[in-house]
Amino acid sequence: MIVEHLSFYGRDETEARRKVAQIYNHCEVLECVPHQVTMNGRLGTVNYEDVVDLISASS
Repeated sequence: MIVEHLSFYGRDETEARRKVAQIYNHCEVLECVPHQVTMNGRLGTVNYEDVVDLISASS
């Protein structure tokens, strides 16, 4: 089965792939498109516009 358009967040691609492997045992990642997320504010919060940009970029 092919599952498309998953988003996993990590400090880097290696961490995101590790998270995928933990959830989907024996999976094979066919394509990976890293997105750099800008963290705004002192606490690293992401605002509404940042979320919309992420969703738009993955389409």
